[in-house]
Amino acid sequence: MGSVTKLVFLSDHCGSCYQVLDMLQHGTGRQNYLVLKPDRPKDSSMNINDKQYNFPLIRSTRLMNSFGIEKVPLIISISQGGFITEIHDLKDTEELTSILAG
Repeated sequence: MGSVTKLVFLSDHCGSCYQVLDMLQHGTGRQNYLVLKPDRPKDSSMNINDKQYNFPLIRSTRLMNSFGIEKVPLIISISQGGFITEIHDLKDTEELTSILAG
């Protein structure tokens, strides 16, 4: 296991969030990822199904709210000692690639 864990906050209504999922699925980084998304809307006409990923994905609006997440995609890096070391509000693909690479 790597020494850094990244909490990755995403949404079903965010185009770049799907790009993040794809990069995580096909990446070769040595990071530990935990992806968090809000609960599926009960009254949505969207057919939202989660694929099988090689990293854990948790759906919990309550958990996202407890972190105060207002904008996605957002990545929080946590050190091996359990401290938040960086918070990344992603702006472009190049930045995303750099962050996910480690």
